[in-house]
Amino acid sequence: VSVACILCRRSHLSCDNKRPCSRCIAKGVPNLCKDAPRKLTNPLKCTACPIFPDLTPAELQRKIHKMYELQKQQDEIINHLTNSKTVAPELIEQIKDINSANFLELKQAEEGKEIDFEHILMLKYKVGLIKPYNYAKGYLRLKSFINLRLSSERKKEMSVVLAKYQENLKEHSLHVEDVDLLMIEEIFERLLIKFDRVFAGMPLPSCLWRRNGEIFKANHHFAFLTGIPMEKLCCGSTLIYEIMGIEYAMDYWEKFTEIAFDNSQKAIISITALINQTNINRVIKCSFSFTIYRDKFDIPIAIIGNFIPYD
Repeated sequence: VSVACILCRRSHLSCDNKRPCSRCIAKGVPNLCKDAPRKLTNPLKCTACPIFPDLTPAELQRKIHKMYELQKQQDEIINHLTNSKTVAPELIEQIKDINSANFLELKQAEEGKEIDFEHILMLKYKVGLIKPYNYAKGYLRLKSFINLRLSSERKKEMSVVLAKYQENLKEHSLHVEDVDLLMIEEIFERLLIKFDRVFAGMPLPSCLWRRNGEIFKANHHFAFLTGIPMEKLCCGSTLIYEIMGIEYAMDYWEKFTEIAFDNSQKAIISITALINQTNINRVIKCSFSFTIYRDKFDIPIAIIGNFIPYD
């Protein structure tokens, strides 16, 4: 064979005349089996993305999103919250079911297509569409929150909780490599897309935040409940624990740290109090559940919270 396909050439393997070739078919990536573009005397096309040489970064992003059809969002959401001031036990069970999808299902959807997935990750990285997330800013805000809003006694309690959290995070991060960070961020993006659709049809105040508390997705019910504009609930500028009462914020961190890295537990049901940001004297007591989505290293990627006001 005079010319091997792109993937076979990259792996220094022989290739047959068929397109897709037998090796790419066996690996489950026939759609990526292409010949390398011929070099022209006066090249006019972009060669930064050899598989999609004619696409701009924006077009590439749209094409990639089409390749990942997300799971069907649940059609039936809680529909009997209207006038009740108390929380029925069966309603609590429904809250648990909303976010009970196992994170491993997201990864299983890609099994057999690992080469395809990793190659697309690298393409997105090269054109600047994805990069590992920097959690440092969020943790600095947590430190500021502790210093400015907690008493000396509460600071000591939080120090113990966060020391345990940091120790567990360090232990689980030992074997994380650069490509893993890209894959984790890609999965986080897919979660944002999925819950954008789920939240849109959910008549229940809900939001999604990173493990450091930065909110990256919420529905209009949550925005109305907290008095926070939607544009401040999609980019990490609002922290979930900052809009809770102090005691409830500490309780959240204690409960989260307790199960954050334990893959045998993924959800907790509790109570909390949210402070309306347009009227700080308005405190809304809520039944509260949160579910943790983890990566393959058992490190939390995202936390999904649901709130039912009852006061």
